[in-house]
Amino acid sequence: MTKHNETQYLKNLEFDEKLNDSWMSFFIDRKRFTWLVILLIWVVGYIWYKSLDLESSPEVQIWAATITTTFNWASPETVEDLVTKKIEQKIAKVSWIDTITSTSTEGNSIISVEFESDADIWDTLSDLKDKVDEAQVKLPADADESSVKEVSMDDSPIWTFSISWENYDDFELYEYAKNIQDELEKNSLVSEVDISGWKEKEFWVYIDPKKLEKYNLTLDTINSAISASNTTSPIWDIKISWYKHSISVDSRYYSVQSLKNIVIWKKWDSWILYLKDIAEVKEVAKKVTSISRLSISGWESLNAVTLSVKKKRWWSIVDLVDEWKVALEDMKKSWTIPSDLNIKTTLDESVSIEDDFHHLVRDWLLTILLVFVTLFAIIWLKEALVAWTSVPLVLLVTFWAMYWYWLTLNFLSMFALILSLWLLVDDAIVVISAMNQYKKTWKFTTREAWILVIRDYKKVLTTTTLTVVFIFASMMFMDWMMWKFIFSIPFVMVATLLSSLFIAVTLNPALAVMIAWKDSKVDLEELQNRKWLKWYFKKVIDHWFISLHFIEKKYWEIISWLVSKTRRVRIFLIFILLLFISSLIFPITWLLKVEFFPKWDEDNFSIDIEAEIGRAHVWTPVTATSR
Repeated sequence: MTKHNETQYLKNLEFDEKLNDSWMSFFIDRKRFTWLVILLIWVVGYIWYKSLDLESSPEVQIWAATITTTFNWASPETVEDLVTKKIEQKIAKVSWIDTITSTSTEGNSIISVEFESDADIWDTLSDLKDKVDEAQVKLPADADESSVKEVSMDDSPIWTFSISWENYDDFELYEYAKNIQDELEKNSLVSEVDISGWKEKEFWVYIDPKKLEKYNLTLDTINSAISASNTTSPIWDIKISWYKHSISVDSRYYSVQSLKNIVIWKKWDSWILYLKDIAEVKEVAKKVTSISRLSISGWESLNAVTLSVKKKRWWSIVDLVDEWKVALEDMKKSWTIPSDLNIKTTLDESVSIEDDFHHLVRDWLLTILLVFVTLFAIIWLKEALVAWTSVPLVLLVTFWAMYWYWLTLNFLSMFALILSLWLLVDDAIVVISAMNQYKKTWKFTTREAWILVIRDYKKVLTTTTLTVVFIFASMMFMDWMMWKFIFSIPFVMVATLLSSLFIAVTLNPALAVMIAWKDSKVDLEELQNRKWLKWYFKKVIDHWFISLHFIEKKYWEIISWLVSKTRRVRIFLIFILLLFISSLIFPITWLLKVEFFPKWDEDNFSIDIEAEIGRAHVWTPVTATSR
């Protein structure tokens, strides 16, 4: 439509009274219902927004599992024959398995199992564990029990902290770490708590060969006596109401003294031979494979124990970490752990997630402010307020949709929300600008102008919005694993665009009419008769602070000159085509660097020190602190 035709259309435009009974006037004429809908969106949307879980990455179901078996000191060939193959033969009978791959190294067997994408992951995992248990009885006695673990993106710890204090030795620190581990693992939302850098107790028994010969004993006899004493024996079951309680005798040894008092042999009650009579028993540390040290505020580093906490799926990281920190404080208050024990967090994913979320909120607020200021400067205050209110309404509807589809606020959904900020106000700006043009004719009230705008622009808004919706919706049909990972991006974009379209053609017109001055036909005629007042309103509405008339005029002149001749149109189209082709050359020729994630500064860093081959690990702290 040319400028002349557009002006002529507005001059000839008349309001059809039949439009008063159309759906386009539904929200405009029902103010109470409109306010009820807005209030409902605010209340319910805010509740769902507060209910959304904060995560570092999307929750993705991976149809895979790993089976790990330790067979100490065995060669890779031995592990392959005696462990890996026997387990593979059993698990091959499990349904819904797609592929099985295995790796056998010295002392370890790792089997990776991939399931079909339409398998029930929980039932299949249960069947897999049953088959591994059946294979366990055929494995060597020296092999540890096989561990079956689902592959999950939540396998990495979300909270890592170290405990230390100079008044406690390594054994005491480990006991406190075990208490913390037991307390945290009581939480049903904790997957596991790993302890590293610790020294665990073990008991060494030094048997005197001369005393063995003196009492005519063998090593097998002593080993059998020690093993028999380190057991737990159930003796009775008591049923109370609907519950059954088991009573057992725990004869395991937890101290050097209890191990020394193990009876090796006795003759009636007059003579008893204890382990301490023929051997020396010591409490020592197990072989240390990792060392953890902690330095706070530049002070000398101390021996420490590091705990890494992993969460279960579908729960908010921020809420969980806060809950676990409260649990540690409660342990100090109850003296389960010493109140003066140093606890230092070295990794907290909840902090980075909260920072990202605060940045997102800041961007939202800036967008709302910029939209308001721009419309206020170019159009007018009331129209700016209408567009300004559409931003939080659209976002709250999007949060509502995210909650019902079990999505979380993660770095991808936050990216999609930021990306949608420049799209969600487009529909509101289009209808508000059009209404402003219709009002400038001084022929229509605010209500009539809005109804005419909805009638004239409903198809344009619908088709343009659906075009962008289909572009993002096509991302939902990607490969299953990638689709699960990036699903939040197209979903959030689609929800934002559709909600912005709905609000632009329903609530925005109703709000504009409700906050407009009384502008009935009589009011318009009265304003037209007051020439000075008409001149004032025309100046305010047309030019307010910023006038775009000059830009519009120049743009119209350039477009008219460009399309006035066929040759110019062809040259312009060829130029656009060449520009498009040249833009594709940049990533192909690597003139434009491509990277999946941009570089950014990390709050933490690590230093790797490689020493000469054979250097004992006990020298690692000395080497690290001296450089």
